[in-house]
Amino acid sequence: MHADSIYARVVDLVHTYRAASVVLVQRHLELDAIEAESLLRRMADETRIVRRLRSGLYFYTGNLHGEDHPAD
Repeated sequence: MHADSIYARVVDLVHTYRAASVVLVQRHLELDAIEAESLLRRMADETRIVRRLRSGLYFYTGNLHGEDHPAD
């Protein structure tokens, strides 16, 4: 499966469940923990949808893509 399509599925999954966790991504997309963590870290780095906490857990903020890059 293409990396960007997997990432898009993770974004949809996180919004659907209003939660972000490695286990959620693993179970629903049948990925290993390293892949799931990598996708959530990417989401935290590239968007405001989730934030990585100091504990290593992820917090769902609920911000949509359009809010990530406001118009100039």
